[in-house]
Amino acid sequence: MGTGMPEGIIGPECANNAVTGGALIPLLALGIPGDPVTAILLGALMIKGLQPGPLLFEQQPVIVKEIYISVILSYVAIFIFSIFSIKIIARLLNIKSSILSTFVLVFCVIGSYALNNSYFDVLVAIAFGLIGYWMRKEDFPLGPMTLALVLGAMIEQKLGGALKLSNGSILPFFTRPVSLALFVLTLLFIAYSVWGVLKVKKKQAAK
Repeated sequence: MGTGMPEGIIGPECANNAVTGGALIPLLALGIPGDPVTAILLGALMIKGLQPGPLLFEQQPVIVKEIYISVILSYVAIFIFSIFSIKIIARLLNIKSSILSTFVLVFCVIGSYALNNSYFDVLVAIAFGLIGYWMRKEDFPLGPMTLALVLGAMIEQKLGGALKLSNGSILPFFTRPVSLALFVLTLLFIAYSVWGVLKVKKKQAAK
């Protein structure tokens, strides 16, 4: 990396493309998105009345096949398109980021308004854009925020159903083996992430 060797570009780009298929596996099999892109895909499927999970393979097997066929065909199309347009795409890097950002902002505003023809949606988009800018400036990851926005409604719905089954008691979340194991694993992942951040800060402070 950083020495001019093409492997330094090829390796990360191959990994970046390979993660798409892997992220689709938990999305389609369990209804859990593997990355922010599949989180958006989850929202699109739910809008169409499709609930990703084991039942999707039984009730809508054609949809699952079409998703994976489209992914395979998209890689083929991208490969062919890249061969003939790589020089033009490389020239786009010379465009100032301020100009590109302006076009992106305009299309985001148009898209948010076209969704429901509502100015309120535009204000919400601008508000979250400012929040995202602040998060990016303060080095907060945007992926978890995207996942939370997409999965929030689903979590509330499932939590409400679980509380109805337990007559409003939260004890089954901590007494059932599966839910207890998931809760413990969640705490361990959080503790490990916090420990990693503190370790990095400690090394930086030592320098």
